[in-house]
Amino acid sequence: MTWNATVPEDVKAEVADGTVTLKGTANWEFQRNEADRSVRGVIGVRGVRNLIQLKARPGVPQAVESKAVERKIVSAFGR
Repeated sequence: MTWNATVPEDVKAEVADGTVTLKGTANWEFQRNEADRSVRGVIGVRGVRNLIQLKARPGVPQAVESKAVERKIVSAFGR
């Protein structure tokens, strides 16, 4: 992962019995996915647990209420 520029430096890997556990934080989903891809192809890896958390970004809602989304969709169809 160190050689992969898209994986944040604070992402760390722990290995136990062929299972790699990824921990740390990333700004974007593609960084989480890239860290996963980087270790999944290593010989001897039997599984990957991706526990990388996404950092909160100002102006971006972190949780979306499904009912609010449903109302907006129904409203858009109504227009």
